[in-house]
Amino acid sequence: MTNSERALWHTLRGRTFKGLKFNRQKPLYFYIADFYCAELQLVIEIDGAIHKQQLEYDEERTSELSQFGVTVVRYSNDQILHNLKFVLSDLSQHVECLRNGNPPPVRRSRTSYPRPLPLQEGSSY
Repeated sequence: MTNSERALWHTLRGRTFKGLKFNRQKPLYFYIADFYCAELQLVIEIDGAIHKQQLEYDEERTSELSQFGVTVVRYSNDQILHNLKFVLSDLSQHVECLRNGNPPPVRRSRTSYPRPLPLQEGSSY
């Protein structure tokens, strides 16, 4: 696992996030999801630097999974490592929408997420 996957998995494992069961590296149709919650048909993808070069592939993959009723949310490595509070808040919104049968919040692109906050002198994450 990457550092960002490890950090997010620490929060998701053992039903500690909203009581939901998540699996890591879950085969799903023709893909492998970084994290998957079967109860909500929710995939969480963590995007590293390589994903900047494969935006079209990622969008196609998300579109195909949505045809099976799967919701895909994406976060960057930096967001998880430097702004985990935002990631968990955003993920909570998705979970609540899916639990209530509402469509999840729509993001125009992964660049619409806030950038990680800079590390201030003398502080740590």
